[in-house]
Amino acid sequence: MMPRFETIFAKWAANYDDTVLKNPGEYHEVFEGYTRILATIVEKLKQPKKGKVIDIGTGTGNLAGFLIKAGFQVMAIEPSKEMRKIAKRKFPELEIYEGDFLNFPEKLRKVHGIVSSYAFHHLTDEEKADAIRNFNQHLVMGGQVIFADTVYENLKFKEELLRDTKARGYMGLLKDLKREYYTTIDVLKNQFTAAGFEVEFTRMNKFVWIMDAKKIKEVEN
Repeated sequence: MMPRFETIFAKWAANYDDTVLKNPGEYHEVFEGYTRILATIVEKLKQPKKGKVIDIGTGTGNLAGFLIKAGFQVMAIEPSKEMRKIAKRKFPELEIYEGDFLNFPEKLRKVHGIVSSYAFHHLTDEEKADAIRNFNQHLVMGGQVIFADTVYENLKFKEELLRDTKARGYMGLLKDLKREYYTTIDVLKNQFTAAGFEVEFTRMNKFVWIMDAKKIKEVEN
């Protein structure tokens, strides 16, 4: 999450878990299968047990909790002070730092995985490309970036989804879809490939895809 969205998440922190797990309202299709999506991220992480994994935009720590249970050494990154407090309360053993996709401790290098859920859309496409190149520098060879987020299959699907959301009267969701920087599979595929990754995409619900990118070569940042 970039600083421009901190106010939104400061207000949402206390109710975040209730929203995604129990009462998503207009966002019910966005968060459909939420726990299954988090579990799938962990299942796709084909890295050594006790391997080092960075969870960027950890929020209240839900994905980090799955990673800890699976035996990974987790370093969480979260810009929101309110979110960090909740995550630390839920998982006292969690190593958590202030930061975001473009700014996190340099010491977090040579990690086996970089994961995130429902957060990468806070970056513009240009920022996404910068972040992905930076991920290459922090991962071991063969390390993975595995993100779950709303992604458009193509621009035609984007327009259809916006029209459908408006027709159903989901004006809060529509505002979110227009305000944030949701992108297309082709854009992300090109960005990961240019940054030294091979990547595949798996659809999880109407909105969310999991992108699984494996580092196959070194690329200078």
